[in-house]
Amino acid sequence: MSINTASGADKNCAVIGKFQSSFMRDLEGFRSLWVESPVIRIPFAPPGMKTLFEGASGFDEFWLPIFGMEGRFDWTTERLIVGDDPSTIVVTARSDVDVSAAGNPIKYAGKYIQVFDFIDGKISSFTEYIDSFAMGKTYKLI
Repeated sequence: MSINTASGADKNCAVIGKFQSSFMRDLEGFRSLWVESPVIRIPFAPPGMKTLFEGASGFDEFWLPIFGMEGRFDWTTERLIVGDDPSTIVVTARSDVDVSAAGNPIKYAGKYIQVFDFIDGKISSFTEYIDSFAMGKTYKLI
């Protein structure tokens, strides 16, 4: 993992670390990292999946099914990229997934570009660019 740090970004980079370490493990800890009304975008979502989730209800709609899965979802950060504005951080990451969702086994090795925006040390928006074809096949959406 390489970190390019701009002034004031250390706290936000630490939040991203907590995002990854609490993912599928600690819903309340994960929820505490976000503003009350966040925005989640998946611009290249597989067919049948929404691309925009807004507010507390959007947070629940997007994240609760993931936290309901059984198994392992491990993140590896490849790069944290901080520009002149430390309130926006870009992450390149990969995942190693071996879970069961509604009794169906899912194994997936994904690559992601994630854009985190922060307000006062909390995630205000999260945009994730995924390989929609691979994810769609894995989750039987296509």
